[in-house]
Amino acid sequence: MSAGASLEIYKEIGLPRDVLTRFGAPQMSGTHMIGHTRMATESAVTTEGAHPFNTGDDLCLVHNGSLSNHNGLKRWLAREGGLVFQTQNDSEVAAGYLTHRMRQGLDLEEALKAALKDLDGF
Repeated sequence: MSAGASLEIYKEIGLPRDVLTRFGAPQMSGTHMIGHTRMATESAVTTEGAHPFNTGDDLCLVHNGSLSNHNGLKRWLAREGGLVFQTQNDSEVAAGYLTHRMRQGLDLEEALKAALKDLDGF
């Protein structure tokens, strides 16, 4: 997976060392790399459900927690923002929320502040 001009997203399930080897991460170059190991609580353990989730051309979200209102938000974002979701993962909904707010003209900081009010969970 890839998005934007300078962001590449590699997602897979398995042990971190095996995933790094599978994608050839030791041979990659760049300025930043983020790895995330997830304990699935709201959705199946699949490549599609793995983090991160895109929030725009060069932004992505890794979320550690649980959202209690993600089903309602998902319906609202599909209806109001025309967003299409690929998984049952609550973090994909959080990423979609940020995408929607930034498409409305908010910058990232403003979108994150709005999320504090609208996303319910921990």
